[in-house]
Amino acid sequence: MSTVYDLIVIGGGAAGMMCAYTAAERGLSVTLLDPNNQLGRKVRITGKGRCNVTNNCDLDTLIANTPKNGRFLYSAFSAFNSQDTMEFFEKRGTPLKTERGNRVFPVSDKAKDIVNALVTVCTEDCEHGVAHCIACGSFCRSSRCSIWQGRSPLRIWKPLPPIVLTRISSTPD
Repeated sequence: MSTVYDLIVIGGGAAGMMCAYTAAERGLSVTLLDPNNQLGRKVRITGKGRCNVTNNCDLDTLIANTPKNGRFLYSAFSAFNSQDTMEFFEKRGTPLKTERGNRVFPVSDKAKDIVNALVTVCTEDCEHGVAHCIACGSFCRSSRCSIWQGRSPLRIWKPLPPIVLTRISSTPD
């Protein structure tokens, strides 16, 4: 029996988890794949383990302080800005603080709290859709792969590369 998903997100970092959550909230059936053995692995080490979540500033300040041409960020940050980011985490029980330079960190100073909030929204808080998060210890090189549904991983099969047969002809048919 095969499963059909509306969306497969590759990468279980902050952006991948937010993408999976947003799509599931919009009613899509989503699978999130990550080559690491846990979601948000790299997020856990950002900011020396503290995770600089965002900068507490308005859109114009953010764009003005982006090296080179920050105007390309205008559309994305107009849709979901720094205040939206801070509200997202605080509504999910992760209090934030603003430090020098308007840098925003979790009050706990632990990046794992940011990751836990993201994993929770992907696995437990999706009200309208279904999000499955798969974390694999190296695709196609590991015999272990976990599918995250809530807090208990279930074992599934080893991912295999696709086999594609191609016919190449030097003369037209």
